Amino acid sequence: ALYITGPPRSSKGTLMHLMRDLVGLDNVHDASVANLADRFGLEPLAGKPLAIISDARFASRDTQPVIENLLRIIGGDGVSIQRKGRTNIETILPTRFVIASNEVPKLPDASTAIITRFLFLRTRKSFLGQEDPDLLNKLRRGLPGIFNWSREGWLDLKKQRRFMEPEATKRDRRLAEFLASDVRSFFDEMCVVEMGTSVPCSELYGEFVHWCEQAGIHNPPPANVFGQRLHAAVPIVETKQSTDGREYINIDMRKWATLE
Repeated sequence: ALYITGPPRSSKGTLMHLMRDLVGLDNVHDASVANLADRFGLEPLAGKPLAIISDARFASRDTQPVIENLLRIIGGDGVSIQRKGRTNIETILPTRFVIASNEVPKLPDASTAIITRFLFLRTRKSFLGQEDPDLLNKLRRGLPGIFNWSREGWLDLKKQRRFMEPEATKRDRRLAEFLASDVRSFFDEMCVVEMGTSVPCSELYGEFVHWCEQAGIHNPPPANVFGQRLHAAVPIVETKQSTDGREYINIDMRKWATLE
C-alpha cells in the first residue's frame, strides 16, 4: 500500500485524481477507514484493482479490523466477503491501496507487520492560499506522458524487484513503527537477540519503563502486556522459570543501552 502524508493543500488530492484518471473510474473504489472496519465493507472492493482512502482518520475503536483486512488483502491472502442478503464470497482481492493523510498512521500492532506493508511518500510543500485552480486540468492534458513515465517506473521496478526508499520516508516509517508498537521500538533501540542469554523479566521490564519515561510515553503497559507484545514483536524471545524467578531468554541488553 502507498501511504501519502503531508500538510493540507500539498497535492495529495491531485495525485489521487490523476491515479483515478490513469486507472479508470470503473476500476477504482473510493474507500474509507470506516468502510474497512464494517462487516460489509469489503464488498465494494470485488474486482477493483485500486482503492483510494483520501483522508484517513484512524480511531482506536476501529483499528483492529482495519489492520486485519489490510494485512490479508495487501498480502494476497484469501478473504471472506460478507454481502447483505447474499452468500459470502471466498476470494483473493486484486486491490492495491493508496492512503492519504495529514499525519503518519497510528495503528497499534505489536509485531508492526502492518507498517512493513506500507510504502511511504511525503508531500512537503503546502500551497494553501496559493492554489492553482486549473492545475488538475493542466496535468490531465499531459496524461499520455504521465502514463508513459509511470510505465517506465513500473519496468524499472520489475528489474529491481523492490521500491527504493529515500531517507525522508524511512523517518516516517520509523515513526509509524514507534506509534504502532512501543515495545518493538524499545527492543530495536535497546536490545539484541542473543541465543541462550537470559534477562530477568522484572529487570527488562524496568528498563522498558525507564525507556518510556525518556521517550515521553506516559502510562506504559503493565508487565504482563509488555511480555505479550515482546513475544509478538520478537517470537524467538521466550519466557522460562528459573530458580531466581521468570526470565526472558535469547535476548540481552545492548552493552551501551542500560538507562540506570
